[in-house]
Amino acid sequence: MPLGRVLATIAAVVLAAACSEEKLADADLQGRLIGKWGETREIGDEVHKQMIQLNPDGSFAVSGTVTKEGANMSFTFRGSWAVRDGYFWYKTLSSEPKDFYPSGKEYRDKILSLTNYEWVMIEESTGEKSRARRYQEP
Repeated sequence: MPLGRVLATIAAVVLAAACSEEKLADADLQGRLIGKWGETREIGDEVHKQMIQLNPDGSFAVSGTVTKEGANMSFTFRGSWAVRDGYFWYKTLSSEPKDFYPSGKEYRDKILSLTNYEWVMIEESTGEKSRARRYQEP
C-alpha cells in the first residue's frame, strides 16, 4: 500500500475516533446531569436560588426565588434540555411569571466540570461562573 494511502487511512481513523469521543463525552455528561440540583446565582443586584430537576427524557423543571432589595419573588419554568459540544443547552417552554423566561428562547451554559456532587458552569448570558450542587434527599 502506498505511503500516502496509509497516512490518509490513519488520518481518517484518528478523525473518526475524535468525533466519537466528543459524542460520548456529551452523552456521558448528559447522563450524569440527570437528577435534582440546587443553585444560587447572583445576577446584578438579584440573588436567584433555584432547584433544577433534569429528567432523562430531556425535560426540565426549575422552581425558586429571586431576592432583590429584601423583596422575594417566586418563579418556575419548564422546558427541554440537552448537552451539545460541552454546553448545557436549555429551551424554555413555559414560565411563571410568564415574562420571567420568555417561552421558546434557548440558552446555553459552558460546562467546566461535573462530579457526582457539583456542576460548575459559565452562564453565557452573564459570563459568570456558577456552581450547582446535587440535591441530597434527607
